[in-house]
Amino acid sequence: MDPAHQEQALAGWMTPRYVGQSYNLPRDRVLDALMLDPNDPPRRVSLSEIADLNEMTLQDLQTRVDAAMAQMAAEREAQRGD
Repeated sequence: MDPAHQEQALAGWMTPRYVGQSYNLPRDRVLDALMLDPNDPPRRVSLSEIADLNEMTLQDLQTRVDAAMAQMAAEREAQRGD
């Protein structure tokens, strides 16, 4: 994986899969952050489409992805402390 592609600022052309790979987030975390139903059949959808469907901006989605990253980091830290 190219380090230049890690934790890139979100862009409209990106897909949930790309976000997961860039941020090293598991699928369930990505789907939750992007408000996608894990039971819906998978399809190629862009972040622009997701933002439009949810009447949000890309910055709003970025905030949700950042929060998912922070939550995962906190969980990892809590596990180390056990």
